Amino acid sequence: MPFKIGGKNLLLGIISILFVADISIILDIPLFRQIFGILLITILPGALLYKLLNLPPMSFLEKFVLIVGLSIAVLMGIGFVTNLLYPFMGIPTPLLTSILLLNVNVIIIDLSFISYRFGNLMYYFNISNFHPDKRSIKTGLFLLLILTMSILGALITRFYKNTILSLTCITLITIFIILVDYDNIIPEKCYAYSIFVIAFSLLLGRALVSPYLFGSDIQYEYYFAQHVQNNSYWNLFNVGNLNSMLSVNILPIAFSNLVDISFIWMYKIFFSFLYALVPVGLYYMYNTQIGSKKSFYSCIFFISFFSFFTVMLWLPRQEIAELYLALLMIVITNKKFSEFQQLALLIIFTWSLIVSHYGTTYIYLLYLTFVWIGTRIFRLKNATTKIQIVVISYLMSFSWFISIANASIFYSAVDIITKMTDTIFNDLVSSNSIDADISRGVGIGIMDLPIWHTLGNLWISGCQAVIVIGFLYTLIKYKEMKYNKEFFLFSIVSMVLLIACMVVPHFASSLNMNRIYPIILIWLAPLFLQGIETILLIISHLYKNPILKLDTTKYCMTLLILIPYLLFNSGFIYEITDNPANINVNIFSKNEIDPACYSNWTRFVVSPIYEQNVVSCKWIGKYRIGQKDVYTDTSRQSEISGYGLIAPGKVHILNTNEPPNEEYIYFGLQNVKGNVFLAEDPKQAHSTLYYDMPTVYNAIGMKNKIYTNDGAEFYS
Repeated sequence: MPFKIGGKNLLLGIISILFVADISIILDIPLFRQIFGILLITILPGALLYKLLNLPPMSFLEKFVLIVGLSIAVLMGIGFVTNLLYPFMGIPTPLLTSILLLNVNVIIIDLSFISYRFGNLMYYFNISNFHPDKRSIKTGLFLLLILTMSILGALITRFYKNTILSLTCITLITIFIILVDYDNIIPEKCYAYSIFVIAFSLLLGRALVSPYLFGSDIQYEYYFAQHVQNNSYWNLFNVGNLNSMLSVNILPIAFSNLVDISFIWMYKIFFSFLYALVPVGLYYMYNTQIGSKKSFYSCIFFISFFSFFTVMLWLPRQEIAELYLALLMIVITNKKFSEFQQLALLIIFTWSLIVSHYGTTYIYLLYLTFVWIGTRIFRLKNATTKIQIVVISYLMSFSWFISIANASIFYSAVDIITKMTDTIFNDLVSSNSIDADISRGVGIGIMDLPIWHTLGNLWISGCQAVIVIGFLYTLIKYKEMKYNKEFFLFSIVSMVLLIACMVVPHFASSLNMNRIYPIILIWLAPLFLQGIETILLIISHLYKNPILKLDTTKYCMTLLILIPYLLFNSGFIYEITDNPANINVNIFSKNEIDPACYSNWTRFVVSPIYEQNVVSCKWIGKYRIGQKDVYTDTSRQSEISGYGLIAPGKVHILNTNEPPNEEYIYFGLQNVKGNVFLAEDPKQAHSTLYYDMPTVYNAIGMKNKIYTNDGAEFYS
């Protein structure tokens, strides 16, 4: 039964929610503060903007992705304006919880009254839509089981060093993906929800295996966020790329202060939740091009690449940037929006992208430029990528990077270009200038790996070849394809960018291939399905077999290639073949880790930071004398800043040939117990040299050990 709520009733409802949220936050009422705090900053602002812009009807989840994106944009905007203006009013701490809460209230009330005044404050509901059938209920229960198993698997891995439940979770995901091929089991209306749950489960399965942060970049983001929160003020005049990003210096502080959650768990849970919305947005974008089932498998291919659930967990700012990249593509490819709505959303989401991640912004500007050129060459009518959009995007980017980043981001871009040009003229044919990940991707050196690793690399490389086949077929037959021509122009730029990463020296290594590829895959993932269809079509013509043209055959072949791709990327196969001792049917039977394997004891813990390291970093942060620098290896460098709150410029990589005299030297658990020290390879891009610790101890000479906790050590 349909009904509507709006006008004064909805206005009073919004004010009531605001009142409950304010009371919960001010009085710090557990659970209520978290629930209403999240509602206050991630739902209400976006929902009101959605009505104010009078956006067209959409499915619930597509609308939800847009609303969350708009809300996060509003929250970053509120924090930025507050931080910018309040010091001029004599308030030196503008990012206090009370001030942020006041400003959020003002914005929500203003948006509510504006929507009410112009008659847009109206929501329609149809209760019949909330009566799921039996198939939907069974699907929901299966997805709940996957999510539960992901969380339990991560916790069992953390406390008992047993990965059997994590392996079970991936097995359940594999079974679910296969069941999607059967229309009478998994209903189409559940596809988008399934993509979200699978993506969120893969992310949580890696994020929750430790109470500490993984990776390097996230440690620096953690450092800046702590400084801003401690001062309740963001110093815009500090030079540095990270200091110029609102996703680093405003969003975490606003969310942490209002919802009362630590940065660490915010990064692990909230940012993972936001990033899991990216493939959902892609599903709706793909669905306008290739249909629901192909869109589902394209999204599964997108999230199956290991960077999605490992590397991206180390890059919160890029997680937010990719969310806005997905939203921008929804706006560009969805023709339901009016010209005004498109312009408004493009400006909001482009600004949000710019203030979230500089690297993704540069790549987006590159796409925009060449796609616009393509629309002019092919004379595409009604193209969204107009010259006005390109100019506005460049102006907003340059304005932000020059005024807020003090041009440091431009210097970074110039440095990348300089390295590339120098190498082109001096070292073009040397394999040392190629990113190590690219080398593996094209098959260099993989035959020297163990058999299952060789097979895994070959399989992943083969999937890239399938994408290329799909691209070439689409390029030849694009006039006959149902693809949005503007969308395919983005795919062409993606393929050119991928080729550039492989052949242009220092291009991939400067931007980091593991970070570029998830962005490129946004437009290339559907071509994986097209590549499989093309291969079957060619074989069908050669052998005159019409069965190969059937959809059933196409989807079966897709599963035969996609499932191993997921199992290899997720580490499922490697965990079974390399670490069988981690798999125990008795989940509460705790395994002991070999001290020599602290850094790689399981495939479900990547770049770990252990408790001994955290404690020692906090110790040096508290007891460091003066402004002495700290020297360590490449893997430990960032955690000194994140957990020790020591400025990144004061932490350096130890040169064993020239050890420092008076400064501190830090060795973490992986160094001391794992007996390995990592240093950058000056001859190979993004490659590492390994030294045994006795060699390093001899190199530093007669240093005094000033701290140890039977794991991490400091020398001076």
